[in-house]
Amino acid sequence: MCSTDDIISCMSNAHGQMTQFLKAKLLKGSVKILKQMDIECIDFAISFKDKILFSPEPRNKLMAASTKKTKTKTVVNISPLVISAIHISKHNELLLGVREQGSMFPVTDLSTRLVAVFGTDYKRKSTFMRNDEGKGLFNYTSRIATDSTNNIYVIDLFNNDVGRIVSIDRTGHKRFLYNGFVSFNTQETAFNPTDIAVTSRDTTIISDCDNHALHALNVNGELIGLQITRNFDILYPCSLCIDNEGFLLIGCNEYDAKIYVVKLLS
Repeated sequence: MCSTDDIISCMSNAHGQMTQFLKAKLLKGSVKILKQMDIECIDFAISFKDKILFSPEPRNKLMAASTKKTKTKTVVNISPLVISAIHISKHNELLLGVREQGSMFPVTDLSTRLVAVFGTDYKRKSTFMRNDEGKGLFNYTSRIATDSTNNIYVIDLFNNDVGRIVSIDRTGHKRFLYNGFVSFNTQETAFNPTDIAVTSRDTTIISDCDNHALHALNVNGELIGLQITRNFDILYPCSLCIDNEGFLLIGCNEYDAKIYVVKLLS
C-alpha cells in the first residue's frame, strides 16, 4: 500500500514466520524500514485516520492499531462469520470480504460469501451476496478494490489455484466477469489472481502470480494489456499498489522477496 513521500505499508511473512507489518521508505535501490510490528493477518488496510485495520485469528473481528502506539481496539465484530479481505476506498468506505466459519472450499448453497460496505463510523451500509437470479456472487473473496466511481472489483477464488475477477456496481449488479485471457490462461496455466490495483484512469491491473504475468483491463472488463513479467526477471508477482506519481509497485512471492517499481504507460 502506497502513501506520500515514497512511504509504503506491506505485510511480510518470511519463510513461515509470523506475519509482520512493515512501514518503509523507498530509496534508490533499497528500502529503509521505519516501523515493524508483529500482526497476525491475511490482509490489511490503512484507514483515513491512519490506523492499521487487520483481522487476527479467528478473524471474526476487525482491529484498528496505530503505528505510534501498541494499543489495539475492535472496530467491527462480524461473529460468527469471518473476514477474508479488507479494503478502504478512495471515499473512505470500508469494504470487507466475509464468509462462514470452516473450510474455504467447497462452496455450497448453504455457504455465506459476501462483500459488506461500512461507513467511516464503521456502521454497515450495504451487503452484496447474490445476483438478480438469487445465485451467489462470490466463491471466496481474497482481495477487494474500488475505482473512482466506487465500482467494486473482487478477486474471487474457485480454489487455491484458480480464480476470476468479479466487478459489481454500488447497487450490487454485475458489471463483468474476467476469467483470464483464453490463449494465455489454459488448463495448464490457469488464471491465478493474487492482487488487484486500479489506476487514476480506472484501468484495473491484476497480478497472475504463478504464471508470472500482469493483466490490464479497461473499465468494461476488456483486456487491454498482458505483460509477461518473467521476461523481465520479475517472478511470482503477488502484491500490487500504485503510488501518487503513477508508478506500479510489484511485491514478489519469491524466497528472496523483492519489490519492483515500474512505470505505467497510458
